[in-house]
Amino acid sequence: MTGTTQSDRAREIEEMFRSREKPAAFNLYTERDVNARAYEMADIPSRIVIREEMIADVACLRMTPARPRFRCETIYLHGGAFCMMSSWTHHRLAGHLANAIADEVLVPDYALAPESPFPAARDQCSELIRARRAAGVDRLVLIGDSAGGGLALSSVCSLRDGGEVLPDSVVLLSPWLDLSLSGPELGAGAIDDPMLIVENLRCCAELYLNGRDVRSPDASPLWNRFDGLPPTLVHSVEMDLLREDAARLVDGWPDASSIQHKHFPGMLHAFHFFAGTMPEADRAVREVGQFVDAIL
Repeated sequence: MTGTTQSDRAREIEEMFRSREKPAAFNLYTERDVNARAYEMADIPSRIVIREEMIADVACLRMTPARPRFRCETIYLHGGAFCMMSSWTHHRLAGHLANAIADEVLVPDYALAPESPFPAARDQCSELIRARRAAGVDRLVLIGDSAGGGLALSSVCSLRDGGEVLPDSVVLLSPWLDLSLSGPELGAGAIDDPMLIVENLRCCAELYLNGRDVRSPDASPLWNRFDGLPPTLVHSVEMDLLREDAARLVDGWPDASSIQHKHFPGMLHAFHFFAGTMPEADRAVREVGQFVDAIL
């Protein structure tokens, strides 16, 4: 880690990940069990009502803040390397986002690999966007963290290629966009990340792709084209094996006026997850709300 000033909570979380025992080999089902209560890393968001819904045949959580403005609806795609986690592991973060945006947030339980490899999750997310538009949602925001960020970008590219109505804005938090893991710094072993493990990422990518090429633009959206996409906010962090994905996305974006990139020194992958307990995460979540306000 650099000499960047961190809050006490940020240092505590970093040390927790540095000191944990690393498994000898990746086991998906063990990892699923370990992460089932990951939501406890965030604080309970204030005054959020949670409802379960079925939308486009996908189970979703609807997070409603105390005073929604009903200007927009947000779909939030959770992380988990395409193979793990759920709407419930991320419901607290989604609640903090709902408060920051002051509107409702939907969190779908999209299909996970290996039981449902690509393109199941992407197609479900695309269909959910269509369904919300068909239901009369005029302003739609799409947010994704980590693998959920990759799904968000893949879904939007798929809708664009089909000539369909896109979300009004997209937010990508520590997104995983390159399933080939071909970033030069990553390849050189130059990134200090106490949370993610390269071989685990490779295993999850293989399970998700199910034989598809790791640079297929449909599944690995960093290899797609970025013209015709909505205004986009990207958050990247220093201690993240995937940080180059965000930088390369911004470098390849054809219209610099329609993308914003904020890099957070001294932070861990998808540190937004610690909202309510870490001041840096709280500030980043508020910035997401400010971006949505500016777009709307």
